[in-house]
Amino acid sequence: MSETHPTPGFSDGVEPWVTVVIPAYNEEKRIGATLRRWLEFVEAREQDIAILVVSDGSSDATARIVRRVAATNRCVQILELPDHRGKGAALRAGISKATGRYVCYTDADLPTEPDILPTFTTLLEDRHAEVAIAVRTGSRPPLSVPFARSAASTVYRWLVNKLVLPEVSDSQCGFKVFERRKVIPVVGTSRIDGFAFDIELLRAVLDAQLRVVEVPVEIVHRPGSSVQLWRDSIVMTRDLLRIAAASGVRRVRAWGLKWANAG
Repeated sequence: MSETHPTPGFSDGVEPWVTVVIPAYNEEKRIGATLRRWLEFVEAREQDIAILVVSDGSSDATARIVRRVAATNRCVQILELPDHRGKGAALRAGISKATGRYVCYTDADLPTEPDILPTFTTLLEDRHAEVAIAVRTGSRPPLSVPFARSAASTVYRWLVNKLVLPEVSDSQCGFKVFERRKVIPVVGTSRIDGFAFDIELLRAVLDAQLRVVEVPVEIVHRPGSSVQLWRDSIVMTRDLLRIAAASGVRRVRAWGLKWANAG
């Protein structure tokens, strides 16, 4: 069973402009600072913004810290999952609870400043798109990123582009915004529980003929990631191959139906 601690931001009848979903696994060292920065942004905006932290079976003080913040801030809520299942499972659970016109999901380490959120929603409106994704700028990673992690990320992005998402230049950047009513049905079809959730979601979004726009952003690398490079790389590659196989089957079926209808 999952446990939700409601706050007035979700229960007073006011639907937010955006729900920001933040998956968190053992993030006690970073989640407090991340929430403080988001709250500074929220207080400066006229629109109602809800922040939903999904504790993915955390065994440290992550949930306690978020509950303490939620007790004094009407826009913050926590959803606690009993077991650690992965980023994808946490996001699926959080997005299903979201309300408002838009949903933003981002990482617990605050990879980008919250101030970029209005840029994303404005682009969605101006370009009549349903999904806006951050893409990392610059040809070289920051010096603070460990070489092994940078190299693995580069190789993985190349594989994703070749096997599943040739239309997207950067699927793994940790900041995405979408129109909730249009994308919720697509999220419900996802099956990946881990970090490859983003890839599965974007492939499904594009297959559903929804429009994706890319937004260049500067990413800040912060130490303390819960990612286990080699273990998670193996799992992500396995999941990538599963997504590629499923996508290939769907495309063959679509071509078959098209030919049958043409005949």
